[in-house]
Amino acid sequence: MQIHAERIDGIAVVSLCGTLDARAPHELRERVLAAIAEHEPPRVVLDLGELEGVDSAALGLIVGVGRALAERGGSLKLCAPHAGVDAFLRLSRVDRAYETFADRDTALSSF
Repeated sequence: MQIHAERIDGIAVVSLCGTLDARAPHELRERVLAAIAEHEPPRVVLDLGELEGVDSAALGLIVGVGRALAERGGSLKLCAPHAGVDAFLRLSRVDRAYETFADRDTALSSF
């Protein structure tokens, strides 16, 4: 799992590459929290475009990060999941809790 964080127009964009599983949650949570530390309200786009797979522990992480952002008045949006990841998000109903967009630009412009 590789995690890349950047800021675009005041929005933290966290890109994931590889497989998001039980080994990665702590690192991802820390990276997201570090990326939003200086901005209120925190706005985050989680770019799933290069994410190859996800498991139930990872879904718990996404929900946990989303809750942490909401507690600070912020929001989490997801973008660019490939078909397998998108199907898992829908099956687990995570897509109902967090807006999911086809691409990064659309997610960014939704704020």
